[in-house]
Amino acid sequence: QYFDFTEPEKGLLYLQKFEKLYTHFPGVEINHQQVGDAYSAAAVYYFKQNQLQKAKHYLNRGLEISPDNYELIYRLRSIE
Repeated sequence: QYFDFTEPEKGLLYLQKFEKLYTHFPGVEINHQQVGDAYSAAAVYYFKQNQLQKAKHYLNRGLEISPDNYELIYRLRSIE
């Protein structure tokens, strides 16, 4: 949500917290829809800022966590 409200610093903070928890507890069940939503929001924010490499980075990072996430795959294909 923070990326949608143009507060990317807070959005990045929450992505970092999620990644830290995910790394420490790799077997934990995650909601793949929410992963797609979060990393897509980051990518869209950076895309609108004309920072395509950062947008691709967040899409690829999301795909590392949720490899079959259609939303992330679709968005990545659309900017390549």
